[in-house]
Amino acid sequence: MSEEAKAAEEKKEEAPAKKGKGGVILGVVAVIFVCASSAAGAIVAPIVAAKYQKQQHNAQKKHAEEEDDEEDESHKPAAASCVLDPIVVDLKAADGTSHHLKLGMTLELKSKPHDEEENKAFTPRARAAALEYARVLSYDEATDAKKFDHIRKELSERVLKAAGKKHVKKLLITDFVVQ
Repeated sequence: MSEEAKAAEEKKEEAPAKKGKGGVILGVVAVIFVCASSAAGAIVAPIVAAKYQKQQHNAQKKHAEEEDDEEDESHKPAAASCVLDPIVVDLKAADGTSHHLKLGMTLELKSKPHDEEENKAFTPRARAAALEYARVLSYDEATDAKKFDHIRKELSERVLKAAGKKHVKKLLITDFVVQ
């Protein structure tokens, strides 16, 4: 070998092997991705947690208000009321037999006792709304204890809407007899 060839060979041995930049770039990209993910998580997580806590708080508040309303009503003195004449309707059972439902109701009024003339203005509408609702009930629905709360709420909504919420505060079911 010539001296030039030997010198070139020695330089190759002395020169460090070149490394590709691909590994460094990949490492930098991975670090940036991890940092960005952490930052996004740090920003988004509190927002999501706050929203969830707000929903939970609202649900608890609503439940507490419903319980307070029930407790408050039991401790309040009786308000002025208007007793409606009982309603009797026929209910059909699944087997086709006919049964009777007697529904007695009292309207709890928002203000002092009304006179007869004022009661005549809204009691017929209240009775009509109750009658319309009671006639679509089936015997099985009316006798299912689990459905009574739903029946009470639905009946109350319809009667209060018909009677006028400015006059009537609450509907009380005083009789619910199914034969």
